[in-house]
Formats: sequence, C-alpha cells, structure tokens
Amino acid sequence: MTHVRGHWRRNANGTLSWVRAHYRGTAVAGGAGGLVLLAIGLFLWGAISNSVSSDAQQPQATVTRSPVSPAHAQLMEALRVARHHSGLSLEDAGRRAGVSAKEVSDIETGLLVPTPEDITGLSNAYQLSPDEWTNLVVLQSSVH
Repeated sequence: MTHVRGHWRRNANGTLSWVRAHYRGTAVAGGAGGLVLLAIGLFLWGAISNSVSSDAQQPQATVTRSPVSPAHAQLMEALRVARHHSGLSLEDAGRRAGVSAKEVSDIETGLLVPTPEDITGLSNAYQLSPDEWTNLVVLQSSVH
C-alpha cells in the first residue's frame, strides 16, 4: 500500500482536477488491485473472526455426582409425577410449598434430599392423600 500525496491530474478533456491524498492499491483508490486486496482482507477477517469466536466458547462443564440410591430415585420420581399430576409448574409448586422453584427442581433431580418439612409442604401443594404423603415420608426416611 503506497501513500500518495494530493496532486493535480489532467482529465481526458484537458482540464485539471485536484486529487486529494490517498493510498494506492486499496479499494478506496479503485482498480482491480484494490478489489483483490479487499477480497483477501475480507477472507482473512472471516478466518480470524471464526477462529476467535470458536476460541472464545467456554468448554462444556461436566457435572459428576454419585448415583442416587434406589429409594432416593423412587422419591424423586414420585415427587415429579405428583407435581405433573397436580398440573403445577416448578414456580407454582415452590410458591405453594414455601420453597424456591430451584429447590423443587433440585429435589426432583436428586441434587437435594428433601427434609420432612419439604415433603409435607410439597404434599400439601400437590394435594396428596394421607396415604401418598405417608409413602413419601417413608421413602424420605430411607434415603438417609
């Protein structure tokens, strides 16, 4: 790329016109050479931006946890099924049981073992029968 100072240019009809300072060999200056440089620049910019964006992606986190016991798995599934049968979302179930939606989710996925108070609150929110509540309490007590 060559910098060219401003200068006078004679036009085809013999008149003079002032050409301001510019760079020769770029698309701004015109000509096929400038277009080739522009195409190469766009290609390199695309390659660099793709490489930067793929490098910027964070690696996926792998969460490992010990497998849950069969009783814990039964408790998780029973609570999930009860919530679905009652037609409540995680937010609604949490609000009715007095816990957060995240806590309800963590209980249903096995990240959190519910306390007896959680079992009672969720049973009331899901409008479970006394027999269903007793079954959940027995499962909860066998998890520990």
